[in-house]
Amino acid sequence: MKVPFALILILLSVCCTSCYPEACGGVACADGIPIQIVDSAGQRVEAFEATLTLDGVEQDASCPPLRGNYGGTECLYGSSGVSLWLKGNPAHLVLSVDSGGEQGTLDLTPQYRAQYPNGPDCGEGCRSADMVTVTLAPK
Repeated sequence: MKVPFALILILLSVCCTSCYPEACGGVACADGIPIQIVDSAGQRVEAFEATLTLDGVEQDASCPPLRGNYGGTECLYGSSGVSLWLKGNPAHLVLSVDSGGEQGTLDLTPQYRAQYPNGPDCGEGCRSADMVTVTLAPK
């Protein structure tokens, strides 16, 4: 019995999708920690000044940035305020925040989980923590 060439190609494409990098898709992920800053009324703030200490090294983490590019964080602006994305996977962090006459501090040893948005066979994936909320209080 002769098998048509087109049928062979179809069978190979179905059976060997993991043989080609395209099968993994292009969904990206990033190492880090999402941090939400809310005022004492529970509303996300629009701007804040912050100092971040990562594994003993202090840096600016204000949104918008006060002193130029500070590298370890990124401000994420949305319709309901601003959040902070902390890049990487520090073992320990301390974040001191000041906004609109209120302040708050986060002292955290994050718990990370591995994520593989394209599947475990498609690269090393990333490690991120769940969203953390810093609630400010009047000074």
